[in-house]
Amino acid sequence: MEATYSEPAESYLTVAIDAGRIDYDGAQASRCVRAIRALKCRRGEETDAVDAACAGIFSGAVPPDEPCMIAGECVGQNSVCGRPPGCSGECCPGECRYRPGPLALGEACARDSECERDAFCWLAGDEPRCAAIPEAGYSCAGHGRCDRDSFCDANTCQRRGSNGDPCQGSDQCEPDTYCGAGGRCTERARDGDPCDPDYGDEGCLDGDTYCVDLRCQKRALPGELCSMGAGDCVAYAFCYDAVCVEYASLGEPCDGVAAKCHPSLNCEDERCARYQDEPELVCPIPE
Repeated sequence: MEATYSEPAESYLTVAIDAGRIDYDGAQASRCVRAIRALKCRRGEETDAVDAACAGIFSGAVPPDEPCMIAGECVGQNSVCGRPPGCSGECCPGECRYRPGPLALGEACARDSECERDAFCWLAGDEPRCAAIPEAGYSCAGHGRCDRDSFCDANTCQRRGSNGDPCQGSDQCEPDTYCGAGGRCTERARDGDPCDPDYGDEGCLDGDTYCVDLRCQKRALPGELCSMGAGDCVAYAFCYDAVCVEYASLGEPCDGVAAKCHPSLNCEDERCARYQDEPELVCPIPE
């Protein structure tokens, strides 16, 4: 966290928040963080609770027909910042165009996010309209979409397989399983349990484990032994002389070797420093 965190450069988003054109909900942001922390960090884990908790952190405050730079300023979940046809500059203002949301089934749409939950934007006729995402047993012809518990095969949504069921890919198996040996859905192994090296880390359930020596095991922490293999150590460390060593953080010495710094940092003047990016163009608030 120390190595990767930095104060973001000023952007139009921060300017618009400071100007009261976008409302920031700190309580909702806290709920988002708590939902992320509650994840079990497992491969194939569902993140619906996180998606719901992280929605609505920002909301537009600019009414319809008023000038804008980005859609996020405009009142309404699906509102857009419409720019005139002759607009060519990066800071050419538009006007807020109100679009209510979410859109109900059968209503005209432009993208999936505009439609109500468990629906998508499908061009089935003259113009795209919101349609229900089909579940197992229903047709997926023409779009290939199925709900989270099924997959599209032969133009029909089929229920995802459980342990032992035949499969052609892991997307055809339930979240805690993968498509393993013999084309069968196979339970992902827990820490210490046997795993199939032919399928690598995919066969391990927990995100901080990997398949080595035919068993799923946790990646080594700084100070623990490693075998110089890629991924032997946790993500914030590297293997050096058969021991995991924590990457140098911001301002720490790197002896002119960039590899000693966290991958998000560079080695400059013998110390780890942030990459120098071009400053972002920040447009003025439209009047």
